[in-house]
Amino acid sequence: MLNPPRLLSLLLPISKGSLPVTDATFSGKPLSVVATRYANALYLLASERSQLPMVEKELRAFQGLLNSSAELMRFITSPLLRRDVVVKGLDALFAKAHISGLAQQFFHVVVKNGRAAAIPTVIQAFLNIVAQARGEVVAEVTAAHALTDAQKEMIASALQNSLSAKGVKKIVIASKVDSSVLGGMMVQIGSSLYDGTIKGKLQKLSQVLKANRAA
Repeated sequence: MLNPPRLLSLLLPISKGSLPVTDATFSGKPLSVVATRYANALYLLASERSQLPMVEKELRAFQGLLNSSAELMRFITSPLLRRDVVVKGLDALFAKAHISGLAQQFFHVVVKNGRAAAIPTVIQAFLNIVAQARGEVVAEVTAAHALTDAQKEMIASALQNSLSAKGVKKIVIASKVDSSVLGGMMVQIGSSLYDGTIKGKLQKLSQVLKANRAA
């Protein structure tokens, strides 16, 4: 069982050099300090118990479920639901996704601490930390439709070719669906945004027109 006091001690500010603390972003927004601290704590707990591969696999499955269901995402992040209701809902989800042990216990604590809304970013922060520890770079890709495995491989290969000169060993794709993206995709690596969407081009055109009017 996960010992809450042990988790609490791990949530204190992480000392420099104790683990690869990520500074990446999620969906174009900086990861919160809270999400990063919880992710660091889970990373340390999983490392101590030699369960990193298992926890990573389970969190990827959890992330996939969240990204595929707007209703589920609203349930997880709703401030109106009681914490015990969210825990029961999560347990039903975990049973379906075969998630148990440390990951399940950890998210119980997250919810009971009133941090359920941070779960999506905690997951992404954890995956970023694991990737960084392996010398990988996480590319967060937002597209209007779900990407196939073949499309993810093509994107990773293109990015790898572009960034290999900078010492990047491997690109890991973290995809997200956003219907507001009118075409193409947006790729976020750390603080750098690579915008290849029609929406982005339209916004740039709009800015040019506004500048011409003001001239």
